[in-house]
Amino acid sequence: MSLALNIKPPEGTVRRHFHFLGSRDSQQQADLDIVYQDLESQSTARGFFVVLVMIGCWFSRLRPVSERVVLVIAALVGPMALVTVLPVWCHLYLDGLFLGAAAGGGLWLVIGMVGGLGPGWAWLKANLRRDLLDIGAGLVLAASLLSQAAWSQDKSRPA
Repeated sequence: MSLALNIKPPEGTVRRHFHFLGSRDSQQQADLDIVYQDLESQSTARGFFVVLVMIGCWFSRLRPVSERVVLVIAALVGPMALVTVLPVWCHLYLDGLFLGAAAGGGLWLVIGMVGGLGPGWAWLKANLRRDLLDIGAGLVLAASLLSQAAWSQDKSRPA
């Protein structure tokens, strides 16, 4: 559905006038078609598609790593390849797919890193109690030696 609106530009905006200098009949329609887009609603829709793709990534977090890597690569490369051949109205979906895949890949990396911290955290808790006194005493000794070395140096004053 198209609406013919009489939009008056705000003061200080740049106006452009287009003139056709070809050999076409004056009764044919012009090749130039200007379409105004609402960037706020587009950013909302793009964010919605990013969240949808991230939810898909969340539910596929238990899939094998090789399948997830293939999905992320396809979702990152696919929109970049299709942006040149699909119409402009599809770019919103391609942007959401691309950004969602990037965020979903980051989500999988964070999940993998946090999952890898589990055994390391258990080892740290088990060994921290045993070595706390040794490490603490060493840090106190190092701090006291560093502060004594700073006191023993002569401070030269700038002239």
